[in-house]
Amino acid sequence: TNSVLAELTASYSERFPTASEEFGFYLYNKFDNYDYIGNPELKNESSYQLNLGVDYSKHNLSFKTNVFGYFFSDYIMGVFDNSVSAMTPGSNGVKFYSNTGNALITGFEMNLMMNLSEKFSLVTIVNYIYGKEFNEDPLPLIPPLNSTFSIRYSNKNYFIQLEEILNAPQNRVSKRNSESASAGYAISNLRVTDRINKWFSISGGIENIFDKEYYNHLDWLKIPQKGRNIYCDL
Repeated sequence: TNSVLAELTASYSERFPTASEEFGFYLYNKFDNYDYIGNPELKNESSYQLNLGVDYSKHNLSFKTNVFGYFFSDYIMGVFDNSVSAMTPGSNGVKFYSNTGNALITGFEMNLMMNLSEKFSLVTIVNYIYGKEFNEDPLPLIPPLNSTFSIRYSNKNYFIQLEEILNAPQNRVSKRNSESASAGYAISNLRVTDRINKWFSISGGIENIFDKEYYNHLDWLKIPQKGRNIYCDL
């Protein structure tokens, strides 16, 4: 039996400025290497939100997706002011929190699960986010397209799963926020679970099988993630 469910939602919200955004005084941000000063006259940041969700299923296939859009007004962001001197040694300068105008964040999430046979199944997860400022510049701190592909063998008492995690390069970066591009990567994981009886099971696996050196776009200071990792849970 096939089943299709679609849902469309719309909402409106406002966000009060944080204490740092209103009253911060020379708060150093290592992400972009600027000192930040608050603005007590900030307006509330408002947004209109649209979400479209689709859920489709049949006897051997399940597909879910969600497409979303956030349309901001009075978006709050730090704006560089070269008339003020930095306090932190080595800082690039000073930014004042300001309502910069309109901004957009949109994207989608997708999840596909398919039973290839009685014992083999395939799972695919894909996520993508796109953001831009009022002047068409990219918003900072936006992760790139990423996906996970998994194939699983399941028996009565155990399963074996092989995963491939893919991250695209992120070249849409905010230059005025001193954001740098990041490289894409692919890592492989292996996971195993064996149910000994109805009270006891053992799980283990190898993450980053090929010991790939990588980091995520949003990782602080681009510090690499862990290398090959072997784990076991009882």
